[in-house]
Formats: sequence, C-alpha cells, structure tokens
Amino acid sequence: MYKFAPLISIVISTRGKDTKVLKETLSSLTKQKFKNFEIILVDQNRDQRMKQIVKEINNSDYYHSNEIGLSKGKNYGLKRAKGDWLLFLDDDVVLDDDLFAKIKDKLIENKNKQVAYYGRVLNKENNRDYLVRA
Repeated sequence: MYKFAPLISIVISTRGKDTKVLKETLSSLTKQKFKNFEIILVDQNRDQRMKQIVKEINNSDYYHSNEIGLSKGKNYGLKRAKGDWLLFLDDDVVLDDDLFAKIKDKLIENKNKQVAYYGRVLNKENNRDYLVRA
C-alpha cells in the first residue's frame, strides 16, 4: 500500500452566482482538515467579480473565461489541474470540514482507479438524498 498525501485538484466553474454563495463554498474548503488540495476557479462572469474572493485563499488560482457553459468551464479547469485526483465542485456546494480527511485513505487505496464516489449529496430544501448510488 502506498502512503502519500494525494493532491486533490478542485475545479469550480462559476457564472451568475452571488459572491456570498461562492464565499460560502470556498469557506467550506478552507476549513478542511486535510489541506493538500488546490482550488481552480473558472469565472465565466463578464465582470470578473469573483477574482478578489479567490485572491484571499491559499492554493487557489483564478481564471477568467469568455467561453460560457458548465462543461467548457470544467474542461478549462481540467487543463490547469496538477492533482492526483480531480473534484468538480459546483459553486454553491458546502462540504463537511473533515470530508477530505475521510476520503484520503480511500483515494490512496484506489490510486489506480479512475473514478471515486464517496459520501452523500443532500438536497437542502428537504434534506433528502440528491444522488442515489446504483
């Protein structure tokens, strides 16, 4: 078994969100106990209003893209990712503080696999599972 701290590249593509919403998402990332990650924010807003928010966070990179579309933003971020693992995160998601610490061992165990799925995604409106494992 390999013992390493995998770098997680977190790609967030944003467009049309209020800065408060993105701040909440980024705040949940900065509170992670496991710190070996990078944040790649792809801003598709015309006014680049998210740039200042990202400047305040360590291990984060800001990119502005005039190409609009969620998939285009993800692909833009993917090309800049340096991590062992890639996490596409929506711009309005809040993570538990210890999520990365919990999944670190699973990532190490499955280092040669291409996809990992962990945890639950809840709908905030009714606190029910948003995704169901097959």
